Amino acid sequence: MSLTNFESRKEEKNETKSETIKDDKKKIKSTVNSAPKLDINTYKTATGSSQYRFGVLLKIVKHMKTRHQDGDTHPLTLEDILDETNQLDVGVKVKQWLATEALQNNPKIEATSDGRYIFKAMYKLKDRKSLLKLLKQQDLKGLGGVMLEDIQESLPHCEKALKVCKCERIIYVQE
Repeated sequence: MSLTNFESRKEEKNETKSETIKDDKKKIKSTVNSAPKLDINTYKTATGSSQYRFGVLLKIVKHMKTRHQDGDTHPLTLEDILDETNQLDVGVKVKQWLATEALQNNPKIEATSDGRYIFKAMYKLKDRKSLLKLLKQQDLKGLGGVMLEDIQESLPHCEKALKVCKCERIIYVQE
């Protein structure tokens, strides 16, 4: 009989140890999942979100590129850019990041001395004559061809100039 009592006590001790281990695991799990949840109404004001920051930057670069391709080549302030891209709800920290780091270090945006920004194209092209001059220089220096995407990005209203050059057989477009 004493043997039975001893076994039952041992089983009780094992049960209490397993219960405390289970309780500890529950505590650990509950503390791990206590990260702050993002509210759908406050995601734009969250200043720490790098995805949001780079989304704002991407929208700015795309807007500046389309402005350049449409012939608008005058520089804009950060406030004007945010106004034109309908991003007036950008926080102060994101604006500061754009002004001090993102737009200054972006290879597609050029900062002027007065704090304005303009799109920085691969080549400085204004019209068909400047395109022909660029192509002639490339040929004389033996540098080869120019990428069509670079011309389309650099030359405002490029469709007309490219159409005329293709008709005159000055430009060959490999597809």
